[in-house]
Amino acid sequence: MKNYIRQHLGTNEYAITEIENGIIPMTNYRFPAVDGRIIFLGTAGGQTKASSGYTFQYIQKHSARLVNSLIKKGNPFVSRPGGPARYRFYDSVLLHVLKNGLVPGDKVFTDLFKKNKPQRVLRFLDNESSLGDELKIISSLPSWPFLKAAFRQW
Repeated sequence: MKNYIRQHLGTNEYAITEIENGIIPMTNYRFPAVDGRIIFLGTAGGQTKASSGYTFQYIQKHSARLVNSLIKKGNPFVSRPGGPARYRFYDSVLLHVLKNGLVPGDKVFTDLFKKNKPQRVLRFLDNESSLGDELKIISSLPSWPFLKAAFRQW
């Protein structure tokens, strides 16, 4: 971060006032979306991508759906977005690869971003990619460990 600030912002004059620390939840556990009249948001409501911890866009989409439902139906209760099942499969495969140490996580994510256009990766993380995008992403990762994990998930 210090190098980025110096190189891209051209300054060394700043102060670190807080340091954030956290753990990104990477799980395919299906968190409850509601409990009676309580609507869970963010990770607690299942708006986190299982394989990456990516949450921001999911929260935005979910919030928009809640508001739209409130306007159209008079209540904010919406069905859990299912989306294509292939994304849950991809998540499960990656989680298996990472959990079992078949490929280190830093290598997976470095390869993902080095070998693909950022827009493609972001579409994939948003569960909005095309099959063509997905084939390019899959082919940019180490084949054998992912194939092995895929067969175990079937």
